[in-house]
Order: sequence, then C-alpha cells, then structure tokens
Amino acid sequence: MKVDAPSFGERTELTRFIDSDERCSGNRAAASAFLFSPEDFRDPSAHLSVNSLEVETIGEIANYYRSVFQDGDGEVAMCIHKVHRYIDGGRHAGVQVTQSADFQWVFLEQGRPSAAFKHRPIPPVRPKSRPPSPSHSGVEFLRSLDDVQQRKFARRMAQRPRFQVL
Repeated sequence: MKVDAPSFGERTELTRFIDSDERCSGNRAAASAFLFSPEDFRDPSAHLSVNSLEVETIGEIANYYRSVFQDGDGEVAMCIHKVHRYIDGGRHAGVQVTQSADFQWVFLEQGRPSAAFKHRPIPPVRPKSRPPSPSHSGVEFLRSLDDVQQRKFARRMAQRPRFQVL
C-alpha cells in the first residue's frame, strides 16, 4: 500500500538516480553519485535528492528519472538503500543523527535540531516542463558535513548495493 508521505523508518527504501558517468564496472555506483555539487554547499536548503519507495513504485520513479535526466529515453540506473544505510553513512562521516521523542530522525544544525530527512514532493507544473514527483525527498543532514566528511559518506554509500537498471 502506497502512502502520501514517507515515514523515513529505518527500513524505508530510498532511491538515488545514477548518471551514466557515475556508473562503474560490475554495476557499481561511483562515490560521486552521492556528493553535493560545490554550489549546493552555499545553499542553506541543500539536500541530497532521493525518492521514496513508500510513496511511488520503482517503475514510476524510473519513469520520472528517465523523463527528467534522460529526455524520456533509455534505461535508468538507480541505487536503492534503506534509511538506516544513510544514517550509518552519516554517523561514520561524523554527523550525529538521532531519533527524537516522536521517532523522527534529527541532526544538530547550528545547535538546533533539524529533520535529517524531509519529504519534498515536486508538484505538477504548467506548462508540463517537468513531471511531478510525489515521492521526492531530501537527505538533509549532509549539508552539515565538510568536504572531507562528505566524501567519506559518499564512499560508504557507494559500497553497496549495486545499482539497478530499469
């Protein structure tokens, strides 16, 4: 059963698009697939874009990626990780991600608790320049990492699992 918004429970699965230049042999994703671009660090609302399999099916997400990143053509590659892998990767890189009293994942951002994962749906727009994505979400705690910590996180996330091609 699909839901309107992801819960970001430890077992919730999140997908990340893998660009053709981020694909290594053996269906492995390069660590660069999990890095921010340099301009993202200056943006206070920066996040690592993912989609939740709680909200949409893998086929619907693949169609969205194909439409947005590949002009509607070809096979789509994506990594699927459970939320706990993102949390472990963040902790390994040095960010403290904990559960609040209401079971939401939080991290300290400038001394205040902030949501570690945030649902960021992309609504339909007119004219249809970009398709909607009701499952689009963000891994928010990455903006608290410096460049070295970010690379440590990215290497950890690229270890497993291999990407899937649809």
